[in-house]
Amino acid sequence: MAPFVGLDPATHAVWAVRLRNADGPAEVADTALMDPAGEASVLFFCDGVTVVAVDAPDGPSEGRHLDDETLPPKFRQARCAEVAPRSQGISVPWTTRVANPDPWMVTGFRLWQLLRYHQHRVVETFPYAVYHRLIGARPARKGTPQGLRQRLDALHPFVTPPPFVQAWGHDGVDALAAVCVAAACARGAGVEVRCRPSDPGQHDSSRISLLPSKPWS
Repeated sequence: MAPFVGLDPATHAVWAVRLRNADGPAEVADTALMDPAGEASVLFFCDGVTVVAVDAPDGPSEGRHLDDETLPPKFRQARCAEVAPRSQGISVPWTTRVANPDPWMVTGFRLWQLLRYHQHRVVETFPYAVYHRLIGARPARKGTPQGLRQRLDALHPFVTPPPFVQAWGHDGVDALAAVCVAAACARGAGVEVRCRPSDPGQHDSSRISLLPSKPWS
């Protein structure tokens, strides 16, 4: 089976992880820390993959919740994919606003555009929600040793991390969570979270894909 890729974009870099297979626990085949402007590097890393999971939205909010007074003001500019996890007690610390999105989000927009143009199947994921769902509670802060350990323990049934994974930091581990989601979606086992069905013709910004509670067989 073709490999899978998870991408975790930041303003000035993109963490990338590729799995060797989708059978759990899968093995990491390759990793990279790439310049987001290096389109050729991104495409080379994603060449031949079945699914790419990106820890970033694919575009700004469409403004579907601007008049929803049941939401806190912060979330009225959010995309459906950011509102939906609230029903599970998971709130995102940011929102992809209708205007002036954060720079790391713009990096994500460019990745989505590039990958879609080259006809990759791309899904959006949110690693914090992945960990929260698997652990059953909020994980410790991602910058702490405890938070890193909790995240790796949550992913362990799905993937065998390499020995040096502790040196990756939270961005690399989030890319590892993303690639597990890519593999799950390829198997039809990804869990979609959204606040309502997408309108006809709308793109994937209205949903987030997460891992199932148990590895696929």
